[in-house]
Amino acid sequence: MPPVKDPKSGPKAPANDVDEASREQREILLAAALEAIPLDRHEFRREETDAYFELFSEDSDEELQFLCGRWLAFVMRKWRKALDERLRAAGHSFARWEILFQLSVVEPHGTLTGLAERIGVVGPTLVGMLDSLEREGLIARTRDPVDRRAKNIVLTEAGHRAAMELRDLSNSLRAEFLSGISATEMKLLLNALKLIEANLRRMEETA
Repeated sequence: MPPVKDPKSGPKAPANDVDEASREQREILLAAALEAIPLDRHEFRREETDAYFELFSEDSDEELQFLCGRWLAFVMRKWRKALDERLRAAGHSFARWEILFQLSVVEPHGTLTGLAERIGVVGPTLVGMLDSLEREGLIARTRDPVDRRAKNIVLTEAGHRAAMELRDLSNSLRAEFLSGISATEMKLLLNALKLIEANLRRMEETA
């Protein structure tokens, strides 16, 4: 995130130059927005977001990068919230869906360590969710034939059905989420996201 600009300095003027009165008005609006909507605030109303973003031009790489970062965070929070609401209506949660999904694509079984790495949940929280899924008959834990001390985690038939139902639910919501975006645009977005992930991975490795 770029540093907060001093309201006295004002944002950069566009190429065609703006008159002094317009520049001063922009400075006042920007200062008011920064005071009303702090940059470290995680939740804000949609109308606040629109008004806030309109104060920034896209004349510089710094401002464009700032807008991309804010929009990525905003959109992913909205997606996560919408998906969690749909899943809860079906008696599940995002974390439970992640476990069922990961087990449905791992053959022939998953492990506690592998699941923890894939869904980002560790320790007692993950164990508690697995216990709950086992009580509901959606997963089973079996001994590893190679390492008798280890346990393999597999989906039961009921678990496979639940995973397929939740996959259909998420696919339906995703189609709404990406409505109006062409295949070409999605490929460009996917390429950009892959570059972002690679940058983040490199940052983690050098931290």
